[in-house]
Amino acid sequence: MMQHSFTLMWNQKRKYGFILLELFVIFVVIFMTTIYMIDNVTRYFQGTGRDISQVYFMNISHEGTGEVTALDHFEKVRQRIAQMEHVQDVSLSYQASPYVSGYTIKTFHHGENLSNALLCYADPYFSSVFRTNLRAGKWYTSEDVGKGVEIPVVINHNLAVQLFGEEDPIGKSLKQGDERYVVQGVLEHYKRQDFESEGKSVFVPLYYRRPHQNMAIDLMVRHEEGFFPEPKNYAEAVFSVFSHDQFRITRSTRLQALKQQSNSNTSGDMLFVSLIVGFLLFNLVLGLVGILGYHVNQRISEMGIRRAVGSTRPKVRGLIFMEMLVLTLMATIPALLLVVQIPALELMPMSWRLFIQGMLASLAIIAIFVSISVMYPGIVASKIRPAVALKEE
Repeated sequence: MMQHSFTLMWNQKRKYGFILLELFVIFVVIFMTTIYMIDNVTRYFQGTGRDISQVYFMNISHEGTGEVTALDHFEKVRQRIAQMEHVQDVSLSYQASPYVSGYTIKTFHHGENLSNALLCYADPYFSSVFRTNLRAGKWYTSEDVGKGVEIPVVINHNLAVQLFGEEDPIGKSLKQGDERYVVQGVLEHYKRQDFESEGKSVFVPLYYRRPHQNMAIDLMVRHEEGFFPEPKNYAEAVFSVFSHDQFRITRSTRLQALKQQSNSNTSGDMLFVSLIVGFLLFNLVLGLVGILGYHVNQRISEMGIRRAVGSTRPKVRGLIFMEMLVLTLMATIPALLLVVQIPALELMPMSWRLFIQGMLASLAIIAIFVSISVMYPGIVASKIRPAVALKEE
C-alpha cells in the first residue's frame, strides 16, 4: 500500500510539493513561536532572586538646586520608618530595586579576567528586606563599611564564575577603575526583571555612593504579613527630615504593582504573538484540510478498489494518515536542518537546551496539527463505497 502511495507522490510531485512547502512553513512558524514562548516562560519562573511580598517601594528624589544632601539624612528617614509599628525592616538603595528602570554598567577586573556587570548600591539591610539567598559568604554589615582600603561587595553567581572560575571568590579582590573591592558574599540568583536573562551584578554599600544634584534614592519597607503598608506615615517620616521645596516622592507603590506594570509589556507581546500565530496556523490547517480533501476526491476510484479488494475503513484511514506522516517527515527534516544553524552558528542567543526543548515541543505540536488535518479527509476516504467509486470510474 505504501509503495503505491510513494509512486503516486512521485508522479504528482507538483501537487504534493505544495503540501510539503506548507508543512515546512508551519513547522518553522511553530518552532520560532515555541522558542519565544519557552524562553520567556522559563525566565519568568526563574524569578528575580528576591522576595517582594510585603514590600512597599518609595522613590525619594532631590530636585532642588541647593546644597547636596548627605546620605546620613536618608539614614535618619530609614531609622524613623523602621521604628514604626508592623514594620519589619527598611532598606535604602540606588539602581538596585527590582522592576525599576535605570542602571549602570561597569567593567570589573580580577587578574587577567574582566567582565561587564551592573553596579548596584544597597545598604546593609537590603538582604533582610528582600530575603536574598546567598550561595556563599555573607551580606556586608554596617561594621564592614568604611574600614580598610578595599570596599566590601556582594556579587552574583554569574559574575563569580566569569571572574573566578571554580575558585572560591570569598575574600578575593576586584578592581574597577581606581576602586578596589573585596568579595564578601555571592548571591545564588539575581535579576532586575522577570522576563530578562540573568546577567552579572555587583552590590556596593550605599555609603560609597557619592551624593549629587538630582539624585534619587529608593526606599523599601517590609511590613508584617497580614498588615497593610502605611504610605502616609512613611511620607511624613520623609518630610520630617527633608524639605518639601527640594525633595519629593516621585513614586510610591507596592513592589507587586511595579512587577505587574513591568511585566505587562512582555505579557502583552506574548499574547499578541499567540493570537497572530494562532490565526495564521488556523488558516494554514484549514488550507491543508482542503488540499487533502481535494486529493481524496481525486482518488475516489483508487479508494473504491482498495475497499473492493478487502481494505477496511480503519485501514483506509490509516493509509491517509501514514501518507501525511511521511510528508510531514519529508518537510520537517529540511526545516530542522535550517533552524539548527541558529545555535550552531550563533545567529541568535539560543542555548542548545532551549533549542532541543523547542524542537521537541514543535514536533509534538505539528503532530497534533497534522492529526487534526488528516482526520476529515481520512473519514471521507473510508466512507467511499466500492460500487459507487467503480461506477464513476
